[in-house]
Amino acid sequence: MSLVLLAVFAVRPASDSILGLPRVVEGDAGSLLRPAKALPEFELTDNNGNSFANAQLRGKWTLLFMGFTSCGHLCPPTMYKLGLIKDELNSEFAAQNYAPVEVLFVSVDPGRDSIPVLDAYIEAYGEGFNAIGGEQSQIDILVSGLGATSRVLIEPDSNIVEHSPAVYLLDPEGRFASLFTPPLRVEPIAADVRKLAAEP
Repeated sequence: MSLVLLAVFAVRPASDSILGLPRVVEGDAGSLLRPAKALPEFELTDNNGNSFANAQLRGKWTLLFMGFTSCGHLCPPTMYKLGLIKDELNSEFAAQNYAPVEVLFVSVDPGRDSIPVLDAYIEAYGEGFNAIGGEQSQIDILVSGLGATSRVLIEPDSNIVEHSPAVYLLDPEGRFASLFTPPLRVEPIAADVRKLAAEP
């Protein structure tokens, strides 16, 4: 019985730890956080070799996706869909004076995804796509700040990277505003971003 009680209290948060947490509202495609959640301070490196921290998230809507450049099944179709969403929204947002939309690819495979590798990878997607990577400890800060997990499993013949399949929307203040989980559908996700962008 004591072991059962210990397990219960281990997973049950203290009453005051839930105060101030964002309320989750169901959107057309995802879960909208009200208010948006501030991210912890992090510092990574972008595909051009420049420092990338919280300040670089401000002034735009960011569709953030975690992956690795040698991913062949999940990452390419997700990035393609994010490009469709980005292009559709930016054609509208410019006329409405809304902040632009960009796609941010976060590598969770620091052992293989060097900055030159990230640059070659993201260049194929064109304008409005950026990639960041860096030390595992700094990646972990951003990943945990979004409530996600990732790990690299090293096997004799290959490296397997387990990572979140979700897309994270960050608002122009660099805060976590919405979570989209598979199946990722272009129009409903675009509708949720429009809804948030139109709010005062």
